[in-house]
Amino acid sequence: MGSRPGEGTCLSGAAIAPTPCDGPHSGLVRVGDQDWFRLQMIGASACIAGAYRFLWRHGCGTVRCWGDTVSVDDSLDCTAMLGKGLGAMEFVRIPAGSFLMGSPEDEESRNINERQHEVRISRDFWIGKYEVTQEEWQAVMGTNPSRFMGCARCPVERVSWGDTQEFIKKLNERESPGSHRYRLPTEAEWEYAARAGTTAAHYGELDSVAWYCDNSDKRTHPVGQKLANAWGLHDMLGNVWEWMDDWYSRYTGSEMTDPRGPATGTRRVVRGGSRHVYADRVRFAIRCSFLPGIRRGTIGFRLVRTQ
Repeated sequence: MGSRPGEGTCLSGAAIAPTPCDGPHSGLVRVGDQDWFRLQMIGASACIAGAYRFLWRHGCGTVRCWGDTVSVDDSLDCTAMLGKGLGAMEFVRIPAGSFLMGSPEDEESRNINERQHEVRISRDFWIGKYEVTQEEWQAVMGTNPSRFMGCARCPVERVSWGDTQEFIKKLNERESPGSHRYRLPTEAEWEYAARAGTTAAHYGELDSVAWYCDNSDKRTHPVGQKLANAWGLHDMLGNVWEWMDDWYSRYTGSEMTDPRGPATGTRRVVRGGSRHVYADRVRFAIRCSFLPGIRRGTIGFRLVRTQ
C-alpha cells in the first residue's frame, strides 16, 4: 500500500466533522496531497467520538475528524470496496495451526456426526470479522431478501447457498486482476477460527457472546454487539447459521490437512447456530445441513478472503 500521511484537512462543508448521530453520514476527505476519499460513519458510539471508517484505494482505516483536522489509523487490513460511501468489509488474519475438530464423547448434546479428529490448517487465511450484513448485500446485489429488513447492520438472511455464490461472483468482479478473491469458508476453517484455540463447547458466558432463543426475541441483531472470540471474530455462534463451502458428509475420524469435504453431495453444511436455537445447540462442533437452494430467515454467511 505504500506510506500514508497521518493528517490532512476535512473537506469544508462535508458531513464528516462531529455531527448528530441520526443515521449514516458520509463525506469526503483529503489526506496530505492524496486524492479525495470517501468516509462512512461506523456507528453511534463512533460518531460521538468523531470516528469514521475511511476508504483508501487499497484498504481501509479509521479516521477521526476534529474541526478541520483529520488523523488516520490504517491498522485495519480490509479491502472489499462495496459501493459509494458504504465502507469496507473487515477481515481478520487467522494463523496456520492444528486443532481437534468435532466434539468429545462427553460433550453435552453431542451428535453422532461430530466425531473428533485432528485437522491441520497449513496456511494463514483471512475471515470476515462479522457476518455479511444487509447493507453489504444491498450494495452488491441491489436487493435485500432478509426477513428482518430495516436493520442495515443485521446479518443478511433468507439467502440460499447459490445466492451466496452469486454475491461472491459479483464481489470478485469488482476486484482488479491479481487482487483479493472471496469465497465461503470450509468447515475446517470455520471451526478453527471459531474456536480460536479453545477446546470447550463455546467460549465465554453464552448470553455475552451469542444471540439465541433465550435472548434474541426470535429476531436477528446487528453484528458485533456480542463479545468477540480470542481472535477478534464476532457472532461465530448464534444470530444466523452460516453457509459453508462444503457438501455435507460424515467425518471419517482420520487426521486431515486442509479438508474441503466431498466433491459432490446433496446438502451443504451450515455452522454456528442461530437466533432461533436452544442453548445446547450453540456450540462450535454442531453441524447442520440444508439443500443448497433453501432460503431461511435463520441462515446467512460470512466470507473468507484469499490473496
